[in-house]
Amino acid sequence: MTVGNIPRHLIAFSLPLLAGNFIEAAYNLTNAVWIGRGLGKTDLAAMSASLPIIFIISAAAMGMSAGTGILAAQYFGAKNDKNLGRTIHASCILLFVLSVIVAVTAEIFTPAVLRALNTPENGLKSTPRGLLEADENGRTSRPGVFASGDVVDGARTVVEAVAYS
Repeated sequence: MTVGNIPRHLIAFSLPLLAGNFIEAAYNLTNAVWIGRGLGKTDLAAMSASLPIIFIISAAAMGMSAGTGILAAQYFGAKNDKNLGRTIHASCILLFVLSVIVAVTAEIFTPAVLRALNTPENGLKSTPRGLLEADENGRTSRPGVFASGDVVDGARTVVEAVAYS
């Protein structure tokens, strides 16, 4: 990247980032249309209210990944395999620990935060832990609405995925 036409290299470097942003925007737009038309305004408002929190968590993870990428690239360029391995190892441990902290914090404080914000009931039955009730087929108490994964089981899905990997 340091030899040749710099603007061309910068554009080529930024295209994957732009594509990722476009895909994320298309994903959010699809969610908004599907939830707004299929479930209604209240559910769309709930999804919209959670986006800033998800964005902050995603931005923090991307920032840490970028920092790790910079250090890893420097060590790789310097052919310092020892520090390269240590950087990647430490990054993986840090990301795992922070993921556990976020999951436990969400598990503990989500019901209290929802009550403090006077979040309206949406017709879906929930457990005392703030998770959705769903039968073995994923059907919730609201016709046509299905749920599975973390919203039903809490962090169990993630813990099992890590345990089996």
